[in-house]
Amino acid sequence: MILIQTSDDIWNSPDDGGIIAQQWHPPRPLQFFQTAASAELRQVVEDIISLWSQSDSELKQRYERVVAVQSSEIEGVFKLDEQSLARIAIGGYSEDNIGVLVTPPPGGDKTAVVYILSDFSLV
Repeated sequence: MILIQTSDDIWNSPDDGGIIAQQWHPPRPLQFFQTAASAELRQVVEDIISLWSQSDSELKQRYERVVAVQSSEIEGVFKLDEQSLARIAIGGYSEDNIGVLVTPPPGGDKTAVVYILSDFSLV
């Protein structure tokens, strides 16, 4: 195999005179986004994140279940009906909480969905 070395001219000077890449410029000066309240707002956000990460609340567990189901649906692993999503979020991963498998996982059924979701929660 023979590799042909090409010059960078094609990138530096396109035939049509266009620009392939250029330096980014913000739509407004960056100082525009800094206000007197920004330090207070940052502190509030940091406090919320800290509380959330320390929490083992039911709300956090429900949120994690919803994320697990929706991530699997986005990735095309399986798709559930909306009622199943609500039941799983509230009641946890079980076959009883899965009503309709709109799209089952490859070669799987409700048991496979529970296994996939339970595995997701170990991450």
